[in-house]
Amino acid sequence: MRFRTCIKGPRSKLRGPRLQPDVRPGEQPAILPSLWKKKYLYSLANPEASFGEFARCGIETCFLIMLPSVFCLAADSASASASTKITDSAASVVSVKKADSAPAFISMAGDCRYPAVVSEGNNLHLTWVVTEGVTASIYYRRSADEGKDWTISRRISNEKSDCYPPAMAVNSGIVHVAWIDYGETVDGELYYSRSLDGGETWEKNRILITDANSARYPLLACKEQNVYLIWQDVENKVYFKASRDQGLTWEKEMLLGKVGKHSCYCYPPALSCNGNELLVVWTDFREDKKGINLGLDGFTLFKNNDKMVSSVVCRTSADKGRTWNNEQVLSATPVSKETKEEIDNPIVLSDGSQSYLFWLDRRNIQLGEIFYARFDPKTDKCPITGRNLYPIEKRSPKRPSVVFDKDKHLHFTWASYLGGESVVSYGEIDPAGNALKEKKELTTSVGSYNNPIITMTASGFLHVFWFDAPKDKTEWSRIFLKTSKDNGATWEDWGSQKKEM
Repeated sequence: MRFRTCIKGPRSKLRGPRLQPDVRPGEQPAILPSLWKKKYLYSLANPEASFGEFARCGIETCFLIMLPSVFCLAADSASASASTKITDSAASVVSVKKADSAPAFISMAGDCRYPAVVSEGNNLHLTWVVTEGVTASIYYRRSADEGKDWTISRRISNEKSDCYPPAMAVNSGIVHVAWIDYGETVDGELYYSRSLDGGETWEKNRILITDANSARYPLLACKEQNVYLIWQDVENKVYFKASRDQGLTWEKEMLLGKVGKHSCYCYPPALSCNGNELLVVWTDFREDKKGINLGLDGFTLFKNNDKMVSSVVCRTSADKGRTWNNEQVLSATPVSKETKEEIDNPIVLSDGSQSYLFWLDRRNIQLGEIFYARFDPKTDKCPITGRNLYPIEKRSPKRPSVVFDKDKHLHFTWASYLGGESVVSYGEIDPAGNALKEKKELTTSVGSYNNPIITMTASGFLHVFWFDAPKDKTEWSRIFLKTSKDNGATWEDWGSQKKEM
């Protein structure tokens, strides 16, 4: 008999992160468990992985069996091997992976994934997750010369951590980092740390939320003395939290919205700030209520509309997040009920007068397209009309990463997936959405490349980071970097500099 169940639902003490998490297309699905509480959760497949990585890797069918002193994991997965040795202590786990010798920006003894980067002036600040053994730690590096030279790596998370990918922001030389850590609790804790001297030294890590309710990916933004933090938890609730003194103290969190159906929250809701004005957007996925619906005692007896609606929803604040206006639906696209409920959250930027929205839209093709719209949330009527940016791909794109240049042109990068493989691409548009450059692939071959992120320094240098997921299980995931010094016309590899991180 094979057990086919998925532990989720509110407040389950066994749940931890949902055991039916997001799997980015192209990443290798594997059973990646961790040790819970006293580290008694055993692996059938990959004993070196962490609990956070287990929750990220997409086991669709899992069953936990509770014994007097131990939890055993039985999984319905072809990747489980009968010859895998089960150990009874973290000390007995021996890693058999090796670092790949191919040129990479960061190649360490551990899976290096999920880079996050921010820039201010000529300074670049980078964090990422390193998973090895039963830990998943946050590491940090910085460059003071637009990426030419970098400091040595330093861990900024706790020693026995099990972290999800971090969020970063920087303002006036103060660097802010937030992340979810499952090292000590089942439902995770929301951590925050800051550096007051541009990354030279770091304050002691602080817990902002003791029960993060299995949240995953937070997002940070800052403006003047204000630091803003948003996240989405396992119950699909979107929260907002603010500091008015550069992260020294924090106000109580506020509930901004409850998403209808959203099994994938592999990206956080998006946030932009302009002076006193804040804009938060997220993707919702609900039943289409149009048509005839007959029901009794909460049960549907008849309905002539079996469609779903994928929507981009926003809330705005005119007083730095102290009060919020009602929800607005920016875009709504009818989709079939069979559509996978994993809809990426959008991305949004603002320049003081207009907002610029990027989202994944499926109105023309099931694989989806990256859509774009420029709008003013105070005056424009909703829903807004977006446009696709490049010809339809034969791959499924994921949410892009976007930056402005001095001419208010938008440079963006994204990964597109098909059949477990992906490519990383780059494009540039003007504020009206007109393509200024043809789409350019930054990866030289098809592989498994994930989460590209772009930033721009004071001189206009563009930097794009991403990580791979090697098919060879003896190789570690690595982080790659490409830089353009001519506004995206040409790109050079980090590998040409041969600097080991």
